[in-house]
Amino acid sequence: MNGWARYAVLAVAVAVVVIAVGGWFLLGPPRSASGPAGRPSPTVTASSSMSASPTASPVTFTSPFYGYTVTLPAGWSATPAAKVWDGKGAPGSEDPAVDKFHGPGLRTVHAFVTPISVDLAAYSEDIIARNAQSHTECPPQPESVESTKVGPDPATFIAWNCGILINLVVGLHRDQGFQFLFRDPDLHQASDATDQAAFESMLDTVSWRP
Repeated sequence: MNGWARYAVLAVAVAVVVIAVGGWFLLGPPRSASGPAGRPSPTVTASSSMSASPTASPVTFTSPFYGYTVTLPAGWSATPAAKVWDGKGAPGSEDPAVDKFHGPGLRTVHAFVTPISVDLAAYSEDIIARNAQSHTECPPQPESVESTKVGPDPATFIAWNCGILINLVVGLHRDQGFQFLFRDPDLHQASDATDQAAFESMLDTVSWRP
């Protein structure tokens, strides 16, 4: 190869290298599937909660496991239970076996149902005894126990001062025992007229699947 030919080949080779390097700087290094600079790409995971945001109008909630429907006041929302209660102990606010209703402030209502074979008086006494065993922050005996109704069904209204307001309604529907528990952590007493009125207005709307 003569001198001019060698010079031409060398010039072409240099040009190719310059173009390739320039293109690398313009486009940047290749991106992997994991995202820029080799960091994992962000992943969005759908929440398993079925909680609804509070609304400005009443909301009708039907329990997926327990066969009742209730209308929640404006400003309340619901998170349904993730499983059926086994009837043991006294389920707390984070138990996945409770339907949970979220109200203004820190107010909540928890609801759960189980088959029973005793009358209302015995069921109410059993619940008080279970509470004493499971929730030692509460006095062994409630401050008050009164008769009431949930829809057409007989029930017992039980009020505790557990360092927060705890109002529990225990009732019977056919061969099932149900519980609706109202918590207000902002109050350090067993009863409050405003909370009780809100609770009773909710319970007045309870109906059961035929």
